[in-house]
Amino acid sequence: MKTIVENDINMLSVYEIFEYRFSSAIKRNRSKYPLLQGGWKIIIKDLPDEVWVIDLSKHEEYNKKGDADANVVISLSSQLLMDIINNAREPIEAFTQGAIQISGIKDIGLLTNFARLIFS
Repeated sequence: MKTIVENDINMLSVYEIFEYRFSSAIKRNRSKYPLLQGGWKIIIKDLPDEVWVIDLSKHEEYNKKGDADANVVISLSSQLLMDIINNAREPIEAFTQGAIQISGIKDIGLLTNFARLIFS
């Protein structure tokens, strides 16, 4: 298994971001956000097969590639994802500017907590 270090973040693929970085962040931070529940689908809109579902409804959360039903759908470009990972943009700022499309949630607090869960 490949080890990812913070200095390599510019070289990460979308797959590596979800498989390694987000999975680690969820395991590390999940207990901080117990109110986050359900399925969260993330679509990388400029890459045709990059759809991921983070399921926070089960005892063992999972992060998997592929389409599935979800309570919340988040859509953004791969460049924006990389900008957020590299701290060049804040996710909430990108959302308020229309660069991230979201459906299925109206509570900005839950959305903010989801961003903290996966990006910290």
